[in-house]
Amino acid sequence: MSMRNRIIASLGALALVALAIFSATQSKTSEFASGTPEATVQSFFKALAERDSEGALGYFVSTSPCELFELDRQGLSQEITIDLVESEISGANAKVKVRIRYSSNDMVSGWKEDQVIRLEKESGLWRIAGTPWPLYDCEQEKP
Repeated sequence: MSMRNRIIASLGALALVALAIFSATQSKTSEFASGTPEATVQSFFKALAERDSEGALGYFVSTSPCELFELDRQGLSQEITIDLVESEISGANAKVKVRIRYSSNDMVSGWKEDQVIRLEKESGLWRIAGTPWPLYDCEQEKP
């Protein structure tokens, strides 16, 4: 094997090691303190990932226009990663900004976007208000 081929092979092996390290560090899940807006958002997305629509609906304010059938249509792909970017609490209201990343198998395509989840304190618990990602069209009037 020529020196050039050895260098190329070494660089390729190094790139694979770097990719493995990057992948391992990206799969770490943080747990947020119970009773915080961040924990509510995390629990909501975990319920969606597990296709637990009833559990996910339990994180909404009681006046939410979102209903069980709308959550039944949702789910989270295994290729989606959701990271907390920042959070802000102002009295009985909070905003949690998350970054949603979709990684495809080809390592080139994919996308990411930021979304803000709004929460309100209801009966001492943080609950999701409005229509959060990935729901875009909860009916505004309940039948």
